[in-house]
Amino acid sequence: LRRVKSINILFELHIYTHFTLVIQLAQTYHLLHSAALLAVPFASRPMITGALFLGGISLFCGPLYYHAIRDDAQFRRVTPYGGMLLLAGWISIAVL
Repeated sequence: LRRVKSINILFELHIYTHFTLVIQLAQTYHLLHSAALLAVPFASRPMITGALFLGGISLFCGPLYYHAIRDDAQFRRVTPYGGMLLLAGWISIAVL
């Protein structure tokens, strides 16, 4: 019984660590791209760049937050689209 209890504690610790890492990843990308939003008015096409960054933050960080808080991965399939929007935002700053 003691062994089963310790295995259960280790499993819960692993789950907690996983969700903590997901939250940290979402917070890092959210902070980085929120700071990048401060540079949007200086871009040549600020409306396009701002829309790309806002859409990317919403579609990338939002599902990560939801997954970590609710333990439900149903919205994780849109995360790559958010990542592509974030990349497009950086490209629009560099190219446009």
